[in-house]
Amino acid sequence: MNRDALVFNIQALLDLDAKNALAPHGIGGLARQLFEECKLHLAPVELPTLGSPLINDACWKFIEAMPHTLPGPIFNELKPAFYAAVCHVLTNGVIAR
Repeated sequence: MNRDALVFNIQALLDLDAKNALAPHGIGGLARQLFEECKLHLAPVELPTLGSPLINDACWKFIEAMPHTLPGPIFNELKPAFYAAVCHVLTNGVIAR
């Protein structure tokens, strides 16, 4: 069963319980809490959008954290190159889960 189907089935079970369709016992409090937590952890991760301040700031912080031993012109090109690489990964969905 894939992740989306599992989240869908968890939600369907919680919805049935909310409508009292699982009476007389229903889902207990601890089981409900576990299902809710599982649903949160299984939800798809939202990637930041291209051009967002988060991406821009992360690129700057990454480059600023590097040792400044490279010649100025090369160091000045690192941020745009790193930014382009991050954008490529986000655009093409290269990040593995």
